[in-house]
Amino acid sequence: MNYSDKMDVLDLIIETLKEHEKTLDELAFRLENSLNAKSPLRPPQNENELESWR
Repeated sequence: MNYSDKMDVLDLIIETLKEHEKTLDELAFRLENSLNAKSPLRPPQNENELESWR
């Protein structure tokens, strides 16, 4: 494998990682918005709250 081939492989890996980073950022943003729209996640305080939480 020559230098040019190695650079092409590295470029492909970097581009793939960038795409996954964008996807993960979008998913994290959507999850954060979804959680902020509802009550924040916290452990249930009593047994009745546990049932309604499920």
